Amino acid sequence: MSAYDEGEEEGDPYEDITEPKSAAAESLLPKEPEPAPSTPQPPAGRMDCCCLLWSIIWLVVLVAFAWPLSVAMAALYGFVSPMITLIGLDDISESLLQAVHVGRECAQNVRMGRPIA
Repeated sequence: MSAYDEGEEEGDPYEDITEPKSAAAESLLPKEPEPAPSTPQPPAGRMDCCCLLWSIIWLVVLVAFAWPLSVAMAALYGFVSPMITLIGLDDISESLLQAVHVGRECAQNVRMGRPIA
């Protein structure tokens, strides 16, 4: 028999390798994530009702005003933009593009329930 079979060799080949041997090895191990700091919750009731009210108001503005305006300005922008750029009146093109984004802004406000500012 060899010394390896008898277990006389220095260092056991079957030792537990899951535990680190030194502080340097411990620094290489992944650390457990720290819990996220808790954020204060808004008081229930009134805030939810106000957000819902603002969302409904923004939805009415979106359907009655912003959506038709955005569709009309998008059509106009698509038709006029190449000609305006050739003439050199880029400010008009930018104004039309801002009018196209009114519907998107209203839709974001519906989703967030932001008050009208």
